[in-house]
Amino acid sequence: EDESPEGLLERADILEAEGRYEDAEATLKELVARLPNHEPAHERLKDLYLATDRRVDAVRELLWLSDAYTERNLERAVQHARAAYE
Repeated sequence: EDESPEGLLERADILEAEGRYEDAEATLKELVARLPNHEPAHERLKDLYLATDRRVDAVRELLWLSDAYTERNLERAVQHARAAYE
């Protein structure tokens, strides 16, 4: 099994497509535990939480993403912050 960040993202995509949301979430959280600043994993967690109507968890990821983008991409940071409060 591919344990690289890309492999874990791909596995999470497959699990989500199969409707195995808890397994997809666990895979993404495993990646974030290993690489706390892995933005694509946080993006996918946000999308997964929105897809499963977990607004509070999605807002937490949106705020993390907003903070992560602030220094190098202010426009993207503002987009994430706005989405968190919509």
